[in-house]
Amino acid sequence: MKKRIYLLRHGETDYNKQRKVQGRRIDAPLNEKGRRQAQAFYEHYKHLEVELCAHSGLVRTRQTISGFIDQGYPVFQSKGFDELDYGLWEGQSMAGSFQEEFVQLMGDWDEGQLAKSAPEGETPLNVMKRQKEAFADLMKRPESTVLLCMHSRAIRILLCWLQCVDLSEMSQWGSENTGLTILEIEQGEELKANVLTFNSTEHISAQMGN
Repeated sequence: MKKRIYLLRHGETDYNKQRKVQGRRIDAPLNEKGRRQAQAFYEHYKHLEVELCAHSGLVRTRQTISGFIDQGYPVFQSKGFDELDYGLWEGQSMAGSFQEEFVQLMGDWDEGQLAKSAPEGETPLNVMKRQKEAFADLMKRPESTVLLCMHSRAIRILLCWLQCVDLSEMSQWGSENTGLTILEIEQGEELKANVLTFNSTEHISAQMGN
């Protein structure tokens, strides 16, 4: 069985704009720019023959694909697709000594120290485990074309394990707000993903003029 996954990062929130840590614990809505990004994405891609809309348990992902949901497509929501939980770091501004701590943790992950986390937060390994459970449920559904809206770090983790590469490779898979990645998933004994398009933002220039 094959599925085509249109994998989308959510639109901008005020936490993104203010460069504050925003993970699973913060259920922030889209800001004005984020809503315009979501509308631009919808206007540019509303011709897609989407059969299922999927998103995390956080409101910013549902809002980003609301144009498609409002068309009446079935919806699959799973907290397994939530952003990584940054624990006590959530809501902190990326500045000063805290930024150094944050960058150090990212560096540790790049070096393969994947059992590390922010204080009281999740590790990338935790996130991968819940993603695999959520994705298994998604793959059981009959729809072959899925629009899936997720989060920055969660997308990095997903793209690694779907391509059977170590999570220490996460850094290369950064995506922008409403950046679109297109995957073709083949299900055999293991899931295998082919990345057809990565982090496309052509809808932003086409619809928003920048």
